[in-house]
Amino acid sequence: IRYRDVMEFRRVLFRSGPFKWLAGLYVWGYRMSGQDVVTDVLLAPQPTGPGQINSNEGAEALSLYYGAYNVKSKEDAFFTDLTYTLWDKIDVSAGARVYRTSLGGTLYGTGLLVLLANGGSPTNVTPDQSERGINPKVAVTYHITDDISTYASAVKGFRFGGINPVPKNVTANVPPTYQSDSLWNYEVGVRTSWFDNSLHEDLTGFYITYKNPIITQTLQLSDYSSNVGAAISRGLENSLVWMPPIDGLRLSLNGGITDAHTTKPFTTGSGVVVPAGAQMPGGARTQYAAQISYLRPLPFGVVATTTVDNVYVGKGFNNMTHDIPINNYGILNAGLTLSKGVGDLVPRISVNVSNIFNRTVPVGGNTAQGVL
Repeated sequence: IRYRDVMEFRRVLFRSGPFKWLAGLYVWGYRMSGQDVVTDVLLAPQPTGPGQINSNEGAEALSLYYGAYNVKSKEDAFFTDLTYTLWDKIDVSAGARVYRTSLGGTLYGTGLLVLLANGGSPTNVTPDQSERGINPKVAVTYHITDDISTYASAVKGFRFGGINPVPKNVTANVPPTYQSDSLWNYEVGVRTSWFDNSLHEDLTGFYITYKNPIITQTLQLSDYSSNVGAAISRGLENSLVWMPPIDGLRLSLNGGITDAHTTKPFTTGSGVVVPAGAQMPGGARTQYAAQISYLRPLPFGVVATTTVDNVYVGKGFNNMTHDIPINNYGILNAGLTLSKGVGDLVPRISVNVSNIFNRTVPVGGNTAQGVL
């Protein structure tokens, strides 16, 4: 059972001359409770017959894995941003986000796998974790002309930590919680528009430093989250959109190159030491997406839109030890949408074909040794 509550309030406090001031509040809450059970039919108790175990406690102990959890997390934040315009050409902005997070609950685990790995005892963990901090940001944008601008920014951010749904295992050393990670994103870019706004070319360079980045590990058939010491991600992204002198035709090409790797050695839950410089899991060094779309009016006010796109994602790895190569694929997709305005409504009928050439590769995976 999962409950999620999100509320955000933001308002422009004033806009006067070159000044613009924005502020707001953000509240997020999440609660999850339930049970995870893995049962072996040879071990599962039967409901009738002499000498049979009928209690829930017996069923839990004789299952391969039984986990019960009741956890909750919360985040409260206040954010503000002030922008000042100089000479109608330069926008200078500064802001901050002040936040407070908390998480806690109970995690209980038993069953054959847990008992074997934990010295014959079930696990019962009551994590309690809270964090607070400030994320500042600064940015400068220079409007060279109405069609060309350049900018630079530095922004600090974070990802909320959490609780591992797998109860802590003393032998495997699975932590009951993992910390929030944080990053600094330094970015410079150019935004351009050419030929009466028919061609757009944007180029962005970025350099990101991570502290305690969150990754997923697998140990004894269980996935859990933990923190790596530090990492960086740097690269270039480009976006090109062209609307040639053919009514309804639009061409686009987006792509990027990224180098994301650790900057400190890291020891996995199974004791493997990963040296600094290891490629971060899940990411790809190169990727791009190209699309052609054509919009054409039909009789009776119907509009037909045809799209064809090709997407490529470069090679990556499933985890920090690079056990399984993933991605490294390109797929071709196509679609047709028919739409017609009816009063305030625009009903649509779409037909899409994904992965036309049936390209199949791993996009995730795990290797693990179970306790049996």
